[in-house]
Amino acid sequence: KTMYPWVAGGDSGELVASACSLSVAHPPGYPLYQLIFVASMSFIGLVRPDTSPAWRANFTNAIIAGFAATGVVILTLFLSRTVIAEQFEKTEEKEHNYLKRKSKSSTNMKKGIKKGPDICHLSIGRSFFLQQ
Repeated sequence: KTMYPWVAGGDSGELVASACSLSVAHPPGYPLYQLIFVASMSFIGLVRPDTSPAWRANFTNAIIAGFAATGVVILTLFLSRTVIAEQFEKTEEKEHNYLKRKSKSSTNMKKGIKKGPDICHLSIGRSFFLQQ
């Protein structure tokens, strides 16, 4: 039981009354909200005729709030995955460039001594970029 069993404060009473009488609430009138209320009150009235208009309006608000919360969660997950993926790609690119520079500098040593990137370079590069 998380929704009001009666009309909540504020403009709720006026919006419920205007939806019941098919009139316009005070300006700006909230036309989309009113259309959703009228449609849902008619539908819920057919399914559960024993409920009050206030209960129907509150149930409609609960459904709308559920959709809004779901949308926020989906948007947050999408954006966080996108941002995390971009950061991971940037870090991988920095590590690759760092290892490439280390590999070039180690192969250009005097007297033909050549070293390639080994596990030591990899761990140094990874720890270097994780500290930044």
